[in-house]
Amino acid sequence: MDISLDVGEYARFIGRFSLGRDSGMGSLHFVRLKVPAGILSADRLRGVAELSREFGRGYAEITDRQDIQLHWIEADDALKLFSRMDELGFTTDMCGQAFSGAGHGDVRNVVVCPLSGKVGRGVHNHAIELTRFFSGNREFLDMPKKFKMAFTACGTDCVRVEINDLSFVGVNHEGEEGYALMVGGGAGKTEPGPRIAEPMGVFVPEDKVFDVALSLVRLHRDRGCRESKSKARFKYLVDTWGLSRIRTHLESEVGPLEEIAEMPALSSNVHEGEGIQDDGRHYLTLPLPGGVTSAEQLETIAALSEQYGSGELRLTPSQNITFVDVDEPDALRGALWARGLWKDVTPSYYTSIGCASDFCGKTREVHAKELMRRVVGLLEREGVHTRVFVSGCQNGCCAHQLAPIGFMGRGSTYDLFVGGRLGMGRMGRRVATGLTPAQCVDAVRELVEQYREGGYDGFEDMLEHIARTVEVEKGD
Repeated sequence: MDISLDVGEYARFIGRFSLGRDSGMGSLHFVRLKVPAGILSADRLRGVAELSREFGRGYAEITDRQDIQLHWIEADDALKLFSRMDELGFTTDMCGQAFSGAGHGDVRNVVVCPLSGKVGRGVHNHAIELTRFFSGNREFLDMPKKFKMAFTACGTDCVRVEINDLSFVGVNHEGEEGYALMVGGGAGKTEPGPRIAEPMGVFVPEDKVFDVALSLVRLHRDRGCRESKSKARFKYLVDTWGLSRIRTHLESEVGPLEEIAEMPALSSNVHEGEGIQDDGRHYLTLPLPGGVTSAEQLETIAALSEQYGSGELRLTPSQNITFVDVDEPDALRGALWARGLWKDVTPSYYTSIGCASDFCGKTREVHAKELMRRVVGLLEREGVHTRVFVSGCQNGCCAHQLAPIGFMGRGSTYDLFVGGRLGMGRMGRRVATGLTPAQCVDAVRELVEQYREGGYDGFEDMLEHIARTVEVEKGD
């Protein structure tokens, strides 16, 4: 007997929209809006504000992959919400965390330098093309696990190239612009554990970017481990196959790739504060600690972007929002100040990130974003500046190992890591375990006091010295 099911109005949402599972703050579901390349118009941001107010209690979060998350989503509202998102041109990722085994993996939002095309070479078109191709593409909705990509060509590690499955780093090779590849990175506990992406030593010209990305995503889909969720990330395949075999497979599909001797040096700058664009206009980054914002704030930001800029906004991998094409940055800053959105803060506020552990339920009080704010507040009062990354669990959503100061949640306590650094691919080391939130703040205060006793070139140099000398625990 043939059985057919009329999915009707559901059909256009299948594979393009999904609710994620929450387990805290009284929220059962969240939705993660993909923002291709992190680029938004003022009108689309207003649309997000309306969705936040109607479906998410007026609350929103900028994520470290340039998405926007809304919480407190009712399952009964899903179709209405998805329809509104579709009208605004948004999709979601597939949020496969609810499944116990391997599978249900998709390509996540492609992270891009937030000043792409404004400062240095534009790389965002590649990210937009790839996002449009993979979003809702049923051939790539059941991979062993999620796949993460990043692009930067500004000379900085503003997208954390070290912890993506595949990163494209802008280079100029013998007069031709293109990219160096890094593969197999990941910050989470899945095998083989936290892993810095490795340079493949090949040059990818602009016209081969799509084919290279497609080939490696397809390799993950077809040859990645499906027997164990803990071995299902691309980093496990890279670790077991090795770079030589990965390259051989890639070149069998896209043709020979020229070799490059070494990766370009990347600074750890993430475009915080204000700067001048290549066209002489300005950009101004609004710090949003932990990415937390509201419908009202988003509407204000949208209006000010039109009044003082071109109406275009950029979400950043540091959970902030950047105004671009600004002619009078001082006037914009004053307008933000008058509306309670601006205060003069240290670089730590721009560069520190925290995950949504309060909603996923991985931590008790105090949660990741709040702990990050407390530690950054201490550093500001002490006049010491560095980045702080706080993950709520071993999945490492906020790459706690890559910051000079990182915390990893374990329910009601945290482990402290020190000595990580962006741009150098240096993982921090665990130096304390089982700290209460108050003890976390005290531990950082003690580090500041140790630094002030002298003998170090800088605070981060001291943290790296501690990381080198501490006994490395198994699993770090």
